[in-house]
Amino acid sequence: MASNSDIRIQTLTIIGTVLSYSMPDTAVEGEAFSVTGQLYKEGSGEVIPNARIDIYIAGELITYDLTNALGQYAFNIVITEDGEYDILISYAGGTCTSGCITSCTSGCIESCVVSCIVSCTVGCVASCIASCTRSCIASCTAPCTASCTASCIASCVVSCTVGCISGCIASCIVSCVVGCIESFT
Repeated sequence: MASNSDIRIQTLTIIGTVLSYSMPDTAVEGEAFSVTGQLYKEGSGEVIPNARIDIYIAGELITYDLTNALGQYAFNIVITEDGEYDILISYAGGTCTSGCITSCTSGCIESCVVSCIVSCTVGCVASCIASCTRSCIASCTAPCTASCTASCIASCVVSCTVGCISGCIASCIVSCVVGCIESFT
């Protein structure tokens, strides 16, 4: 059994926000335990929905979660063997509606794209056009005004994301994705 003292959790967030967390007192080898928390603005307490929270263990990105409408996130960890575990919970800034900022990675953009595709499927039929895809990428949650199918959007997005990953090193901003969409469609 690993005690709570063997599991060190740190949070990293941008100035003006608070990233809280809670976890059990103990963790048992081979059994999952949950870490939950909330992201909100310092001072006002206003929650930040649809923001990507990255989870690192021993410096390696393990998974991520998007905050819900109440700014809450949750993830499960399984301790595979006794030892010390350093867990980092990180919010790099940005949401799917405002665009990712402060060292936005391709993974963050991909999570925005997933949200976009989900909202795009509502009421979208016929063939997908580039402007529809671009508007989805730009706002992520805005529904497509032009006719489009989810599968077509998905294929456009995959082409864009692959190109964007190979073309953008260090950080990749939303405008880069829009540029990729324009060149791939």
